[in-house]
This record gives sequence, structure tokens and C-alpha cells, in this order.
Amino acid sequence: MRKVVALVVVLVPLFAINVKKAYQESYRYEKMQDYKDAVKSLQPLLSINPNNYTLNLRLGWLYYLQGRYKNAIAHYRRAAMAQPKSFEPKLGLARVYLAKGANAKAFEIASAIIKQDLYNYYANYYAASALLGSKPKESEKIARKMLERYPTDALFLKLLGRALARYDIQRAKQVYLHLLILYPTDVEAKEFCDAHCGAR
Repeated sequence: MRKVVALVVVLVPLFAINVKKAYQESYRYEKMQDYKDAVKSLQPLLSINPNNYTLNLRLGWLYYLQGRYKNAIAHYRRAAMAQPKSFEPKLGLARVYLAKGANAKAFEIASAIIKQDLYNYYANYYAASALLGSKPKESEKIARKMLERYPTDALFLKLLGRALARYDIQRAKQVYLHLLILYPTDVEAKEFCDAHCGAR
């Protein structure tokens, strides 16, 4: 009898909360850039299932968007504990650490993923971004590796341009001019070429 009562106590709040509606509301608020209410929409679910993978992954993202990095890290770590083999929360952590300026930590996490998945898109992007300020040639190396697989990719072309701009402005010009051919409205390429490329 006690087991039945306990089961009812657990199930009642689960059914009382519309999970689908909570997520829909969260995405609706996110689209409006109302990240606080996007989080609030999910809080009732968290109180019932605090270790849920997708819920913590989503909250990590929403707290990241708010710049509340401590909260984001906590939720991404909880998601990683729920699904230890998943790359998603680890990539989330790398993204947060980059935003915090903790480049060494971001590189450590991204590198661990790359060891398992050599061409993981975002792990390579975060690793190259983390190295950009201190080791631009290493950042360039990663960008070139990825551009062998994705030759017209805007993100890695821009990373290559940023890395080269640290020590070889002429080659950086070539990259940004090429980028403008592929993506004529790219703001970063336009600004770089306005400053460094002269008439074109």
C-alpha cells in the first residue's frame, strides 16, 4: 500500500505538468530573446527530474545566452553526467569557457573530443578559437585541416584569416578576399578588406 501511495505522489506532479507545452513555451521565449522566461518555463520540470539529460542541456544553453556562465556550466556538467558518452554537453562547456575567456579549459575539453572524433566540427572550431590569441599558427593548422573537408566553410575561413592576420597580413588578405567572393555580404571580411585590402 505504501508503494502505491508513493507512486501516486510521484506521478501526479508529472502528469500535472505538460512537458511538451513547457518546451514549446521555452522555445517561444528564446525566439523573443526573453531567456529568463525561457528558463522559468522549464523550472517545474527540473524540480521533478533534476538529472534529465535534455532538460539540463537546454538550461545550459539558455543560461549561456544570458551570460550566466556559472549556471550554464552546472547544467552542462549535469547533462554530461547523465549521458557520459555524449559530445553535446562537452561542446557546450567548451563554448561557455571560451565566452568566459578560459581558453585553456576550452581547449582541453575540445581536444578530448577531437581525440575521439578527429573532424568533429565544433570541437575543432572551439579548439582553434581557444588557440587564436596565444598560438595562431596552431589555430591556423586546425583551420586548414577542417578546410580540407569543408573548403568553402565561412567559419573556418574566417578563423584562418584571423590566425594569419596575427603574423602574415598579406596571406590574411588573400583569405578574406576569397571569403568575399564566396560570401559577398560577410561583415568581417568587408571590414578587414576595407582596412587592409585597398581598392578591389
